[in-house]
Parts: sequence; structure tokens; C-alpha cells
Amino acid sequence: MSLIASSSNIKVHVIKFNEGEDIFEQIRIISKNNNIRAGFFFGLGSFKKLKLAYFNQQDKKYEEIEINKEVEITSLVGNISLESNEIFIHCHVNVGDRDSKVYGGHLLPESITFAGEAIIIEIPDTNLERRYDPKTGLRSFK
Repeated sequence: MSLIASSSNIKVHVIKFNEGEDIFEQIRIISKNNNIRAGFFFGLGSFKKLKLAYFNQQDKKYEEIEINKEVEITSLVGNISLESNEIFIHCHVNVGDRDSKVYGGHLLPESITFAGEAIIIEIPDTNLERRYDPKTGLRSFK
């Protein structure tokens, strides 16, 4: 375990997603436009369709999963950091369909919302940076 950052200073951003927007991409744009270089977020809402990924630990590769039906977001959590000085969004989501079947994994771009809302908790004056870890195959905090 390593303590990566610590701050008693936070800033809160409240977001409403409109129908047809890509939640992943909107969080990236809001982060870039507001110079958010370190933070975390959580949210609720629903998707018209979404793309998830499952990380195969043996192959060290992401496997994409497309869900092309209406689903409710039961949990949306993630963090905002930098990789090579560019905004990096790491987001996990759980969703449920009308039969209460639950799907989950890494949220990917091209996940289109019906409606949604999120709160970003920014850690001002802090940079969270990522680098590739060859041992795990993941891009993790430095």
C-alpha cells in the first residue's frame, strides 16, 4: 500500500447528463474544461446502451461487452487522474435491466445515456498520475 495523495481541500461539481450523451466522454470533457487533474465521482441514471470491459487477468487484456438495451445505473463510481499529462477517466458501473439482471465492469466510451446525474469531488492543486505497470498490465497510480 502507498499513500498517493492527501488533501483537506476539495471542490464539488454537480453534473446533469442529457439524453443521448456519452457519460464517459462528458466526464472527460468536464474534467478537461475545469482543469480537474485529481478527483473521484459517483452517479446514477440510466443508459440506452452501453459498453463495458472486463479485465482478463491471465491475458492482461480487456474484453469488451456491449449491452444494447435500456438499463438503470445502480452504481457509477470512478476517479480522474492524468496519464502522459492527459485526462484519464477510470470508471466502473453496475446496471440492472427490467428483470433485475445485473451487469458490471469498466465503463467505456460510447455508452449513451437516457438520463443521469453525477457528483465530481475534485482535489484541487493535486495531480494524480498513472503509468503502465507491466506486472499487472494495468495503468495504475504512480
